[in-house]
Amino acid sequence: MLKGFISRMDKKFLAIVALAVIAILFLLLPLKEQKKFEIEDKCGRFINVVTHTIETQDECRSRCRSQCSTEDMGYSKIDFEEAEIGCNECTCFCR
Repeated sequence: MLKGFISRMDKKFLAIVALAVIAILFLLLPLKEQKKFEIEDKCGRFINVVTHTIETQDECRSRCRSQCSTEDMGYSKIDFEEAEIGCNECTCFCR
């Protein structure tokens, strides 16, 4: 009888500790929703050379940081795809 009581108390104690740890993690690591922006690369031909407003990953990152700042959000990451034909793609993620 005493043995069954102790194991039930241990299970309840472990469940309470697990819930407390999960609650603390949610308080310490607030989950923020990411916002996604497509930053347009304006490109065109000039004397048989394609010019871009966003030519490199660094330019994409810089424009993304600026966009996040404008939205009062923090920079998270970028996805940059360089196009051989047409305009490059710069996708910005802010938190």
